Amino acid sequence: MANAEIQTISKLCETKDLGFLIEEGVDSSWFLGYRSTWEFIIQHNQDYGSVPSAGAILSQFPDLELPAVDESLEWAIDRLKNQLLRYSLKALSEKVLNEVDEADPNKLLLQVVDSVYALSVKFDERKDQDIIHDYASRLDKTEEQVAYYTEYKKPKAISVGFDKIDNKAPFVDGNLITFIGDTGSFKSYIIQWMAMHAVFQKHVAIASLEMTKHEVGWRIDSIYAHHHAGLKLSNSGLSKGSDVDLGEYRAMLEKRAGEIPYGLWVSDTAGSVADVTSSQIIAKFDHYVRKFRDDFGLFIVDYTSLIR
Repeated sequence: MANAEIQTISKLCETKDLGFLIEEGVDSSWFLGYRSTWEFIIQHNQDYGSVPSAGAILSQFPDLELPAVDESLEWAIDRLKNQLLRYSLKALSEKVLNEVDEADPNKLLLQVVDSVYALSVKFDERKDQDIIHDYASRLDKTEEQVAYYTEYKKPKAISVGFDKIDNKAPFVDGNLITFIGDTGSFKSYIIQWMAMHAVFQKHVAIASLEMTKHEVGWRIDSIYAHHHAGLKLSNSGLSKGSDVDLGEYRAMLEKRAGEIPYGLWVSDTAGSVADVTSSQIIAKFDHYVRKFRDDFGLFIVDYTSLIR
C-alpha cells in the first residue's frame, strides 16, 4: 500500500480541500518523507490562492509518483495520523530504551509523561461542539437511548423479601447498597436471607471474606429449610453434624435445586483475607456480569472492611 503522505497529497490535489486538512491540524510535522512537497503546496496556496495541480507538483518534483486514491480525503488523513502516531511512539520507545540505563529514572518518566500527553493532544479526534446550535445529532442519540432504555434497560427491582426495603429502598440494577451494624448484629444473616430470597428471581453471587463456602452454604440451607421447606435445620447443627436427618436434608437440597432456575454462587477467601484487594472483587463482579448478563441480579460482599 502506498505511503500515507503520498496518498494524502494525491487526494488533496484532487479535492483541493486544503482547509479541511488545516482544520484537522495537519502541518509540516505530519510529513516525514515528503515535507518539501507539503511546503510547496502551502506556498503555492499562499501565492496563488489555490492548491497546485498534480501536474504542477510533478513538474517541481519529477521523481514523485502520485497514485490514484479511490477513498475519501478523510480516509487518507486517518492513515496519515496513524502513520505519524506509530512513528512517534516508536521514536519515544527508542528514546526510553537508549536512555533508561543512564538517565535519572524520575526525570525520564516525566519526559515520557509529557511526550505522551503531547501526542494525546495532537491526535485527539474529539471535536469541540457548539451544544446550543449543533443539537441535531444529540437529539437523535437521545431518541435512540430512550427507545433502548424503555425496551431493554429500564431498571427492574429485585425483591429481597423485606416489604419495607422492597417498597421504600428497592434493590435496582446499578445501585450500591451498604449495610452497617455492630459486630454480632446479624448483618451476614440478613444479607444471606436476602440472597436466598433473590435467587428465585436471578443469579446471585456472594464474595465471602469471613465465612467459608461451606459455612455460607449451611447458613443458606438453614434459612431455606425454615422459610421455604418447613423444616427445622439449624446452621450450627449442620456445621457440627448434630441433629441432622441426612435423608431429609438430601431431599430438601434436591427439591430446591429443581425448583430454582438460577444459581447462588459463593467464592470465599477465608484464611487469606489479607490478600484480597478491591481490584479482585471488581474482577469477580465483572466475571458474573459478563457470564449471566441480564440474568444476574445481586452481588454481595461480606464484608467490605476486610478488603485490603
